[in-house]
Amino acid sequence: MNRSPMVYAYGQTNIAITGTGTLDANATSSWNKGSDRAYLESLIDKGVTDPAKRVFPGSGHTARSTFIEPYNCDTVLIQGVTLKNPKFWQLHPTLCKNVTVDAVRTDPSTASSNTDGCDPESCDHVVITNCNLGAHDDNIAIKSGRDEDGRRVNVPCQNLVVVNCVMNGNWGAITCGSEQTGGIRNVYAYKLNVTGATKFALYVKSNTKRGGFSQNINLDSVSGTFDRSVVFVTSTYNSQTGNHVPTFGPFTITNSSCTGGQHLEHLELRGRP
Repeated sequence: MNRSPMVYAYGQTNIAITGTGTLDANATSSWNKGSDRAYLESLIDKGVTDPAKRVFPGSGHTARSTFIEPYNCDTVLIQGVTLKNPKFWQLHPTLCKNVTVDAVRTDPSTASSNTDGCDPESCDHVVITNCNLGAHDDNIAIKSGRDEDGRRVNVPCQNLVVVNCVMNGNWGAITCGSEQTGGIRNVYAYKLNVTGATKFALYVKSNTKRGGFSQNINLDSVSGTFDRSVVFVTSTYNSQTGNHVPTFGPFTITNSSCTGGQHLEHLELRGRP
């Protein structure tokens, strides 16, 4: 839950954003700031499970809007546009089917914190192709809901193809989580050119509060210099704990190269033998 996205569609079919123009969120900077997640968490703690009753007041609480977010839509095309000066996640299709993101460019030089390039969440059949994704966070972060809300909705993100993209974000090229409560499966990423100071080719993160799973994640023909590791998997993300042990794997990486990095692989799996 959040303030309304800047470009939004709900429950639509056969919709598109196309063209070679630029969408620039710079003029929203006076109000599009902050991250009062604790306020929403307090509503959940009080038993307000109906999202329609979780409303940000007009003042007193702050949050950043996502940039483009089709929600519960079928057959979505986002093609050719450039995004600048994002304040939060840039492309965030949620609970959608049949999504194509083609030849989209996001500008890392104007990105602030938590500005993932593309975050498909609880979607089915997604193709991300020919994109140049820059971000001040993850390039592509695949998600499926968070904590109790994620278990309430319980919809996986599945059947994703990422092909022929340039990545220039500072965390994961392909990231699963940390909001993976509904599960992530069947991801195939092919021919990715990772540039800049990206930390991981594959970054998988959850914790025992979030739970969920990431399975059948495949990277093929990925190249780049990675500041930390080619693969990083953690079940202790953000030091949050609960009773929902996440599960991971299988993962495959084939035909790929790395010109730098501290470790080939790092696994941090706790909470189960």
